[in-house]
Amino acid sequence: MRRKFLPEAVSFHGYVHDVASRLREAAVFVAPIVSGTGIKTKVLEAMAVGLPVLSTVHGVAGLQVEHKKHCFICEGPAQFAEGMRYLDDPQAAGRMGSNARQYVETHFSDHVLRQRWAGVIRELLGQTCSTP
Repeated sequence: MRRKFLPEAVSFHGYVHDVASRLREAAVFVAPIVSGTGIKTKVLEAMAVGLPVLSTVHGVAGLQVEHKKHCFICEGPAQFAEGMRYLDDPQAAGRMGSNARQYVETHFSDHVLRQRWAGVIRELLGQTCSTP
């Protein structure tokens, strides 16, 4: 599969020690995920650093994201190509990356997650507990 791509255009990495630094070096994050359940952490990590994301429906499952606002949702190879052309526009890519970063901050920041977990704990305990 690697031979189908120009090495100066697409690079494939195995395990990397610091994912965030690699993501900050990228222009776009492609998540051609075709199965699975739950939120895909790698997609959130890419969005958190402001990368525009091209993904299948499975890659953004569980997220309340909008096509062309927070990410480009693709249903097949032709749409991935369309998404790459769309994100070739620096303004569209910048806007999408900014919206993606804001989405993660709004829904998955430390503060928001602490509040959610505190709610779960309150529900389990049947009483009020304070958030740190």
